[in-house]
Amino acid sequence: MPLSGIRPSDAVKCVDGFIKSHLYHLNKIGGNELIRDDVRRKAAIILGAARAVMTTDFDIAEADLEPAETETPVLHATVGESNGAKYTILLAQNDPHRDILTENLALTEDELVILKVVMRSAQTIMPLQGLNLIIDGYHYLSNSTKSSYSAFLAVERQVWVPKAFKTFADANKDIVRDLMGHKAGHPVSVSIKELAATSPAVKTKLESAKLGSASVRLPALENDAVAAQTILKLSEVGDSPLHASCQVGQQHHHRDQEGGPQRAQKGGQGEFA
Repeated sequence: MPLSGIRPSDAVKCVDGFIKSHLYHLNKIGGNELIRDDVRRKAAIILGAARAVMTTDFDIAEADLEPAETETPVLHATVGESNGAKYTILLAQNDPHRDILTENLALTEDELVILKVVMRSAQTIMPLQGLNLIIDGYHYLSNSTKSSYSAFLAVERQVWVPKAFKTFADANKDIVRDLMGHKAGHPVSVSIKELAATSPAVKTKLESAKLGSASVRLPALENDAVAAQTILKLSEVGDSPLHASCQVGQQHHHRDQEGGPQRAQKGGQGEFA
């Protein structure tokens, strides 16, 4: 969990804390395409805002995250009844990146537009990743022939419309798609995602939010899961032609996004830092 001291229901009240936490970790890592100077701040906004929304919407607790994909919190939050959160920095005074956590975010007009688009899009990440895992076996693929690509592309076409967001996304399409479709939700347990994908209540919630680009694909039917499992079982039988054709796919069943930017190296930033 990016912050300590909060309940899942409080996360969306702490979007600034989530963003600062991710900005801290992205600055700490260095040397990755994802965090080059002209992208780093917006990448932190995308990851921080998306994860805050998902945490609240799907009641994601520490136990729902993969331990290897998390970082020790750098902020402790105290959330009031009516106003925003107050933060205590959990770092040594001489930490070289401490100032990131003390400074006001002071989001620009363009960054506020990006924030709003991300918070809207983030409502779709858990169910669509669950759907993609059921059907394709991946969170997201950049291969346009795959249903996991089409699922997120539909949301992209509906929601990524405001000029400030579209300008940034068009200039950094692979990075933004990787952040939204892959990295933002990756650390969350697969069971949470699949539950979201198969829940009629989640479909209704997305319909109410006027996110038809995602709701129309939900809930994932049991037949989808059965078909996916059948293909996997058949591919495990002997050295049949089907087995030979599926072998490469099975070896990389849960690898990083195909064709997109690689995940940050371990030892720097956890996926849900």
